[in-house]
Amino acid sequence: MKTLTKLMVLVLSLGLIGSVAMASLNPEKITGTVTAVDTAAKTLTVKADQSGLDYVLQVDENTIIKKGDKEISLSEIVVTDPVEVEMQGNKAISITVIVKK
Repeated sequence: MKTLTKLMVLVLSLGLIGSVAMASLNPEKITGTVTAVDTAAKTLTVKADQSGLDYVLQVDENTIIKKGDKEISLSEIVVTDPVEVEMQGNKAISITVIVKK
C-alpha cells in the first residue's frame, strides 16, 4: 500500500511540474499603460488594464518594439503610452505602442 501511495504522489508531482513548465513556455499578452521606461536598465514598466498589476519587463536586442507598423527603440516609448506586450516571464518578446486613429 505504501508503494502505491508513493507512486501516486510521484505521478501527481510530475504532472504538476510538467504543467508549470508548459505554462512558462506559452507567451502571455497584456494591454496596458507605460508607467516607466529605464533605458539604462533596459526595462519597461506597464500597468495592465485588466488586472491593474504592474509588470516590470526586461527588454533586450531580440525584443521587437513597434509603434503602429514602424519599428522604434525603447527610448522612443513615452510614459502614458498605451501598449500591447507579448511576454514570457518577465521578458518582453514584443511591444507595440497602440496608435489611436
